[in-house]
Amino acid sequence: MKNNKKLIVDKYTQPIFPPYDIYVLKNSKKEDIQELFLWGDECEVEDNEVDEGKGMTYSVMTKKDDPTKQLCIVIQLFTEYFDKSDKDDWVEVISHEANHAAFRILDHCHIKLTDDTTEVFAFMQGWITKCVYQTLKKKSNE
Repeated sequence: MKNNKKLIVDKYTQPIFPPYDIYVLKNSKKEDIQELFLWGDECEVEDNEVDEGKGMTYSVMTKKDDPTKQLCIVIQLFTEYFDKSDKDDWVEVISHEANHAAFRILDHCHIKLTDDTTEVFAFMQGWITKCVYQTLKKKSNE
């Protein structure tokens, strides 16, 4: 399915464990990710083909024009595959990708999910869910 909508890239400064910022991309293509971010040795994904999903989450290096080259999390939304009339579909995708992102941030901080860390994990996932939803509901120029 062809996507001719305007690319949206939103950066959210993560409040608990800096510097792991979140970037949420809407209407993006593989080339956009490769142009905006660096894939380094510490990054977990080197390619980003759609695997029949509606979103993907990556650990990458910050934007190429950022001299700090910090590790960050990118959530890529493939909205062309969303059922626009089914908000339950949106909720499932947002929750799914927020879960991956929260886990990656905690993993990068060497925090394992245990009974003692579930609250920080839940807070992180909730905050990321809100960020992804804010980007998802933005209108694109068509």
